[in-house]
Amino acid sequence: MAHGVVDGRPVTVLDTPSWFKYFPSQYTPSWRKLDILESIHQDCTSPHCILLAIPGDTSFKEEQKKVIEENMSVLGEQVWRHTIVLFTWGDMLGDLTIEEHIESEGEALQWVIDKCENRYHVFNNEERENRLQVTELFQKIDEMIVKNSLFRLSTEAFGRINSPQEVDTLSDASESELQDIVHLIVNEWRRRDKELLKQISKDIEAALPKSYGLTAISSSELENQSMNQVSSSEPESCIQDKEKRPLNLQKHIKELLDCEWSRREETLMGRLQEIL
Repeated sequence: MAHGVVDGRPVTVLDTPSWFKYFPSQYTPSWRKLDILESIHQDCTSPHCILLAIPGDTSFKEEQKKVIEENMSVLGEQVWRHTIVLFTWGDMLGDLTIEEHIESEGEALQWVIDKCENRYHVFNNEERENRLQVTELFQKIDEMIVKNSLFRLSTEAFGRINSPQEVDTLSDASESELQDIVHLIVNEWRRRDKELLKQISKDIEAALPKSYGLTAISSSELENQSMNQVSSSEPESCIQDKEKRPLNLQKHIKELLDCEWSRREETLMGRLQEIL
């Protein structure tokens, strides 16, 4: 959770750890889902908006639609009335308008837009100093609130976490096995992150004069973007001896992790190019 002031307005942003683009919700343990619900209930009693971030630089397939549908179902069907799709990396669309992009992606993405009652916004990542795109997002949020009021989490959402339907989605994996999978993913992600940041630091040091004095700052800036998806509030019992667990990822889990990691790597390398 992060707090700040944007356009003179106090803003609180609550992230949803473990909501990946490719990992199905069955790989999110029930304690993590409950943690998200409790954070909303305790810290953001009436959220103004649910921002569903979708990268604009990669294809959106039926696979991603299913993952989003499963994750959003945790918050209840009413959540769609309070959701705005936020396309990131809009600069990668080139001359293509966002409407043309949505149409070209096909039924999966169009389904998501329809569920959100045609509410969407685009962020250009190359224009980070352009505050107009933030102001326009706030305007769309205000318009949605006038129409649909605030999002209120129902008590039924907590009951769904341990419902028979929820248990069925876990297939043959027990809760302890899911925790093991989460640990393996976290450790493997951290290992890759450490190696990538080490290589980036070397690249920065080699590219800039030693007198420039930017190497340490740049490395720190890049590290601050790390682990948003996988860091978090794991129960203390789940944290013990994580580093001792073998990174024996099942093949299909490793493939999903590779897909997620490719976005992390692209983002960091893009930031490196900006710095240099």
